[in-house]
Amino acid sequence: MKLKELLFGVSIDAVLGSTSVSIEGVTSDSRVLGTNSLFVAIRGEHHDGHDHISDAVKKGGVAVLCEELPKKQKDGVTYVQTPQSRSAYAVVASNYHNNPSSKLGLIGVTGTNGKTSVADMFYQFFRLNNKPVASIGTLGIKYNKKFLKTSLTTPDTISLHKTLNFLKKKKIENVIIEASSHGLQQERLHHIDFKSAIFT
Repeated sequence: MKLKELLFGVSIDAVLGSTSVSIEGVTSDSRVLGTNSLFVAIRGEHHDGHDHISDAVKKGGVAVLCEELPKKQKDGVTYVQTPQSRSAYAVVASNYHNNPSSKLGLIGVTGTNGKTSVADMFYQFFRLNNKPVASIGTLGIKYNKKFLKTSLTTPDTISLHKTLNFLKKKKIENVIIEASSHGLQQERLHHIDFKSAIFT
């Protein structure tokens, strides 16, 4: 996929380099970045992705999406400046996985207590009525009597869109997602097209 396709809908302040470069992977973690990838530099609570831009480029990153352009740029690498990396990452992740949330009936469940119970009850309700359904949350990813373990209640941005695209290909029509307050604060659910929401 071309970088310019991934950037569709992203707020951009500046671009240094070509947006016609082909992208084979997207991540905000420089440790798992592969060749011909887009690295998204995000400022976190304990680490700043901008400090790892040079590492990402050395590992084969051909494009960087960041809030602050590095003082030194490498020839052949495209640098894209955006006012908010987290929200931009969500848009890019959605574009990379063919905007899966727009094609699913998504239900978000949030609140201090009861998210897991409510999500599981809705999952069982759909199952008992023979409706293709999946749930994503504390109990992992459940679909078609199958189970995938997860480490977070609300998966990281790229994993969430990848999972939704996977479920869409499995002919799942409805997905219940637990939306943790931390996940919401970190904008992991930004650019997700929810059809309905439940507040516990």
